[in-house]
Amino acid sequence: MLASKDLFIFGYSGHAYVVLDVSISLGYNPLGYFNPDKEVSDPYQLKYFGFERDVEVEKIVDKASVFPALGSNIIRKKIMTDPKFANLNYPVLASPSAVVSKFSHIAEGVLVGVSAIVQSKAQIGRGSIINTGAIVEHECHLSDFVHVAPGAVLSGNVKVGEGAFIGANATIKEGITIGKGAVIGAGTVVIRDVPAAETWVGNPAKKLI
Repeated sequence: MLASKDLFIFGYSGHAYVVLDVSISLGYNPLGYFNPDKEVSDPYQLKYFGFERDVEVEKIVDKASVFPALGSNIIRKKIMTDPKFANLNYPVLASPSAVVSKFSHIAEGVLVGVSAIVQSKAQIGRGSIINTGAIVEHECHLSDFVHVAPGAVLSGNVKVGEGAFIGANATIKEGITIGKGAVIGAGTVVIRDVPAAETWVGNPAKKLI
């Protein structure tokens, strides 16, 4: 019988490698992956178990943990909200080098990457990514399936809607709201609220037409 520290992943490319490194540093034992096709590159020597739509994932993983190791917010949401996968065990994977306040709340299936920081009373929704070196300051509220890319900084009391993407090295001023599905470009400095489903870039940030 498989144990909770045995791990399967959805997806097996660049972001998955980051997930696997963090999981191994936490004592997990990666066993295999689900993907539409078998990957040619297999740096972690994982077994391919087929496309999750075509196999009985729950029976394969048994009591093991499963993680959505995919950079796409849309695909992570599709997997984690599918009733077929509702009973799977999605752990929080927080790198040992990350700083995570004990007064924060992090939901299932979240990756907190190497040297990332999550401060007091921050809330991170399920299936989100706080990537390498990103900072989520005090009292920020991130909805489900958000991606905060490497080096991005969310100052205090920032609210981020479901499925939004905050690009690498972007800076979000305190108290700002980023709407559902919005995209903030790399290096962007956001000093006013961003509506849902819009893409903003630049310093100061402006809507990309």
